[in-house]
Amino acid sequence: MSVDGSVSVVIPAFNAARFLPDAVGSVRRQSSVVRELIVVDDGSDDDTFDLAQSLGATTLKLTNGGAGRARRAGLDLVSSEFVLFLDADDRLRPEAVKLLHDAAAASRADLVSGQLVNILDEEFSSMMPNASAPYSGPLASATLIRAAAFELVGPFNDDNVSWLRWIASAKRRGAGFHMIDEIVADRRVHSANVSRTALVDGSYFDVLREHVRSLRKSPPAAVGES
Repeated sequence: MSVDGSVSVVIPAFNAARFLPDAVGSVRRQSSVVRELIVVDDGSDDDTFDLAQSLGATTLKLTNGGAGRARRAGLDLVSSEFVLFLDADDRLRPEAVKLLHDAAAASRADLVSGQLVNILDEEFSSMMPNASAPYSGPLASATLIRAAAFELVGPFNDDNVSWLRWIASAKRRGAGFHMIDEIVADRRVHSANVSRTALVDGSYFDVLREHVRSLRKSPPAAVGES
């Protein structure tokens, strides 16, 4: 891993052709420090892989194994000090990486998260009247991570709730978290969101129960938050 302050953006993508140009474009518009853009196609059966190549991203194609496995495969290609895992249906605000990077340099935190705003597909427009209100993560598309933090916390699991599980593990292991008030990403809400599937099948609640059981067995290390 590099220690030069540069950033790699990894986009795990499954049947994401509809959204990928917007996501990639938002990375290309960042003003500084983005060294590389990596798209990991998680076994899509649309033209996600060919589209990623045409957009000039470093591309990797896997058989379908879940977002966690795709993130882990992307991380293996990262050569920067920092990494941001942008969901393929989300997009970064123009100065997102600079804001997160500056905050990471100032705070020395392992993870720096900003705020997000939901963008609703039409089917959800009447169900979420306050969707435009910004909210905090740490969600993947709004979080910059020091690559070295994976040596402390370990890798992502092979499932679609790996992000939540990894964040819970990072807190237990004493990783340093820092939050900023700026909006750094737009999160698209649509019927195929992986997070909606995880809520329906109960996977999110399984992770929360695991986290609570772990805390009962052994109190977490001191978590640095600022």
